[in-house]
Amino acid sequence: MNEHLDDGRIARCILGDGDAEDRAHLALCSACRVEVEEFGQTLRAFRGSVRDWSQCESAACEIGPKWSVRSALGTPYCIAVTFLLCLMGVAVSLWQRSNRSPGRAGSDPDSVLLEQVSADVARRVPDGMEPLLNWLDSTGTGGSSPGTPLTP
Repeated sequence: MNEHLDDGRIARCILGDGDAEDRAHLALCSACRVEVEEFGQTLRAFRGSVRDWSQCESAACEIGPKWSVRSALGTPYCIAVTFLLCLMGVAVSLWQRSNRSPGRAGSDPDSVLLEQVSADVARRVPDGMEPLLNWLDSTGTGGSSPGTPLTP
């Protein structure tokens, strides 16, 4: 019996499930006995705290809550405050939308990009082909209307 009891065996002794060998070790080993007694004191202190707490809680339940917003101000007031807060949220949202300037198309990056794409799509030919088209128009061999095939 040179070894001390491990945590599991000590727990079994505390619960009263320890075997005869564990009880004999506790009788001979003062270190293990002190550990079991200290743990028992801790459990007794915890049990006392739980009992005190439960007595205080049961007394508070009998008395009821001391103060709450709903009981002090009443349900209609709480409903009115909630409605006003929602109304303020909607007003702030509308105000933020009105401060955005949808009329200024040139300052919006999306509008600028859209205008560039529209200008590129509206061109008849790419920039590099512009001199060829001008030459064909000047010689009279090319058709200037869309869909007309170019003839050599």
